[in-house]
Amino acid sequence: MARKVRDAKLESRSARLRLPIRKKPYTGPSLARGIMLLYRRNKTNGTWVVKAANGHGGYWTKGFSVADDFEDADGTHVLTFHQAGDTGKALARGKTGTIDAKPLTVADAIAAYKRDLKSRGKHLTNATRVEYHLTGTLAGKPVGMLTVRDLQAWRDGLIDKMEPSSVNRTRIGLRAALELAATLDHRITNRHVFRLGLRTTPQLVSSVLGHLVHGQTNFVRGILHYNKVYKAEKMLADHARPVRYELPLPPPPQANAPAGKALYIHAPRGRAGRNIDHATERFVESTRMGASA
Repeated sequence: MARKVRDAKLESRSARLRLPIRKKPYTGPSLARGIMLLYRRNKTNGTWVVKAANGHGGYWTKGFSVADDFEDADGTHVLTFHQAGDTGKALARGKTGTIDAKPLTVADAIAAYKRDLKSRGKHLTNATRVEYHLTGTLAGKPVGMLTVRDLQAWRDGLIDKMEPSSVNRTRIGLRAALELAATLDHRITNRHVFRLGLRTTPQLVSSVLGHLVHGQTNFVRGILHYNKVYKAEKMLADHARPVRYELPLPPPPQANAPAGKALYIHAPRGRAGRNIDHATERFVESTRMGASA
């Protein structure tokens, strides 16, 4: 039989009501490896919060039910301490049959976007390009908790790594993945964050306008049809083809390499070789500009 989780300040109703009201949740017991139960003290019923590791060096938190501070528990919306521990552990592990499901992270959204592209016969590069440039912190963050600053910082970090057109293609791929996640999960209500945080960069606008001013419309047309032309599989297949004309490798370095002076045709004589005789020196002094006759 599994040992029950105990916590003196959260286990009983009277102990929780003695805690001061505050916005920051109180730290509770560890439910399992990487999973912890938290409690937020409110004026009315408190809130049970689960804190779980995201597998990318960070963690996510989510409130999932109210505590039985002023009303009796019903096993669904109002939970006791032990009921909250079981529900929070199941929620963090993504098990079915709970009152809620594990929040989708950005990495989960990219994986779902890849599956969607594959089912529709589209190129996976729209998702793999984003996946390659995704940071560990952003990958492990729940989509519903993203802020405009999170997405702007990621987008601006790409400007120093690639051309503006490549930044545009990458940000469009991430926004498509986040929009799909919001469609699949009705709890994600921050679609406006995707629009504001992943707006077109000024560098891209100036780059496109500069090409249009010079009459280079193929550049803009290439951006619109990029996903139909670019195929990573074909590019990688070129490297797998047999080589017909292979360039020879340079010879290995010799064990007994000659000394540096031995490579000169005329041996260097140093400063002694630059001395001039007295006759030449007198001629230079006599012909110097400004010298007395």
